Amino acid sequence: MAFESPKEMPQGDIGPYVLQYSNEVEFPPGNRQEKHIKVSQKAAIIDIIQRHFVPFQEEVLYFRLRLHPSYEFSITNNKWTVKGDCGDFKYFNDKDSTDFYEWNCTTCPKNGNCTRGSFPHALPGTWRIPWEPDVSKRFMECPYENACEFNESMPTCGMKNGTCSQCQKGTTGVLCAICDDEHSRSGTECVFCDGSEKNATGFIQMVRLTL
Repeated sequence: MAFESPKEMPQGDIGPYVLQYSNEVEFPPGNRQEKHIKVSQKAAIIDIIQRHFVPFQEEVLYFRLRLHPSYEFSITNNKWTVKGDCGDFKYFNDKDSTDFYEWNCTTCPKNGNCTRGSFPHALPGTWRIPWEPDVSKRFMECPYENACEFNESMPTCGMKNGTCSQCQKGTTGVLCAICDDEHSRSGTECVFCDGSEKNATGFIQMVRLTL
């Protein structure tokens, strides 16, 4: 943490700085940690010690710099945006920045799900375009709605570059619109071919993405 000394210092014997942090802006004595820093220092490294540490994306820590012994100069940081501020219709966007004050809540893209401020993932019946860098254009409706399934148990579900969507068994490809091997199209479904009959329309599916 870097900081600057006040432009006007009080008279007399002063110092050190007292750097405190807490998850409560009131800094109650039973819920705060502190470190003493020499007045001549311009930066300090502090170790965050919490019994149950919560990521900075989910909980704000307040830092207060005070000048001992008078505490005449006391500065507390502003609150930054956390995931819980975003609700269900926006997602927590850290912009790949370590500057907490650049974080914000961004409107959830069309066909995306941002429940509890989570990074957008596909809704049932939609497909995530893996090569689309623009989050606002990353999700499309599937031509066969039942083919695009939502699976919250997938290991990467909820991760920034992960997915919660998968193709229904028997389907594959872009928008899950192509029947897999040994399957053919029957209406909106891809059914298993037992070898006794084949449906020629199931072998070719042309999908056009408008980017």
